[in-house]
Amino acid sequence: MQRKTHLLDKHIGLRLKMRRILMNKTQDDLAKELKITFQQIQKYEKATNRVSASRLYEIAKILNTEITYFFEGYRDDKSLSEQTMTEEIYNLSIKDKEKLSNGDIITKLINMPPSDEKREIFSLLKKKLSERS
Repeated sequence: MQRKTHLLDKHIGLRLKMRRILMNKTQDDLAKELKITFQQIQKYEKATNRVSASRLYEIAKILNTEITYFFEGYRDDKSLSEQTMTEEIYNLSIKDKEKLSNGDIITKLINMPPSDEKREIFSLLKKKLSERS
């Protein structure tokens, strides 16, 4: 009998994917640093496989974030779509990001519902822009 994917596993997988993309890492880049296959990263991101606590700790270090980042915005009592960024943003792959114009990305960000993730993206953008100045 196949196990049912827990909502929290899905949430962690989506947060992992978002953070990886924000850090400009491919699945292969992350996998190499973890000494695992990129397929395993895919499984984590899709919640096909659960991420162990020790692995999540390693991922957080590599992606330069706190382990609590992966749990931010999670609520037991709400559906996944209500508690996370839209699937459109999560599914924005590195290739898609390169194809989109800056205006398209900004429009997608502006149209996102208010959330911790949206605030974090804007915070990262502000930090990057201030580093360039």
